[in-house]
Amino acid sequence: MKIIINKIIKNWKTVFSISAFVAVTSIFSCSQDPEYTIPTNPPIEIDPLVIPINELYKDLDFTAIAGHRCYSRKSPENSLAAIQDALDLGIEILEADIQTTADDIPILLHDTTVDRTTNGTGIVANMNFGNLSNFRLKNNRNGAVITDENIPTLEQALLKIKGKKIYMHLEVKDKKFSQVIRVIKSTKSENQVILFADRREDYKIIDTFVGIYMNPVCRTAADFNFYISKSKVVMLNLAGSQFNGDNTLAAKNNNKLTWRGISGDSEDLELISGATLTPDLDELIQINPSIINTDFADLMIPYLKSKNKR
Repeated sequence: MKIIINKIIKNWKTVFSISAFVAVTSIFSCSQDPEYTIPTNPPIEIDPLVIPINELYKDLDFTAIAGHRCYSRKSPENSLAAIQDALDLGIEILEADIQTTADDIPILLHDTTVDRTTNGTGIVANMNFGNLSNFRLKNNRNGAVITDENIPTLEQALLKIKGKKIYMHLEVKDKKFSQVIRVIKSTKSENQVILFADRREDYKIIDTFVGIYMNPVCRTAADFNFYISKSKVVMLNLAGSQFNGDNTLAAKNNNKLTWRGISGDSEDLELISGATLTPDLDELIQINPSIINTDFADLMIPYLKSKNKR
């Protein structure tokens, strides 16, 4: 009887061992079978010429162009369509404005209300994004025509440009920097984004975040001297008397880009007028800013080419 029981136990162990081996082998085989691979999202195609914004000074040997409010010549300002227009045109930087909704979602919008730019009314800070997404953007350069474009989130905008040879310059209108930086980091867009710092207070707040780059305004010589040595400052917004040849040269020697906005100024008016003589524009490019922020990027390109600046 004892011999029979031992044989049964031995046979049971053999059967168990074989079954276990077959099961493990089957699992391993399935994991190697291409039909069983876990599906993944396609990788983002990154232009090999895209370099981090903090190293752009090494590569920029021409005058770059920033599209004001994402270049709104054909499409609504601060819209995904305007971003696509800028990509098609081939400019280097998108200048955009940020407001934050009641549910803490940063969106591309210039004003504190939606009245001017959409077919809706109301204060952005009092509305959730779900409500705002029902509004349609106006094309205010074309008779305020209502378009099919919605108000985009910052996340949508950053994902649209991710990996492409273009950068985004953000002015956070409501100063809710932490919400904006959260989106920058969640989309891993640090190398393609610059934050505008209007005052020293803005700089101090942004400076507390790791890996976020800035373009602060230099209104005085003290501002210029303060920012010129800061590692997170990759460009300097030279305002008023600080926009001069000595400062653009000093910035270049300290590996900083320089920014000059001309939206609504005489230089922009000279562009759109089609005038043969453009004294203000000619004076501006003699000072040699790295980047010009304009409403008329399409007109700025041939002008800069005619002056061998592009």
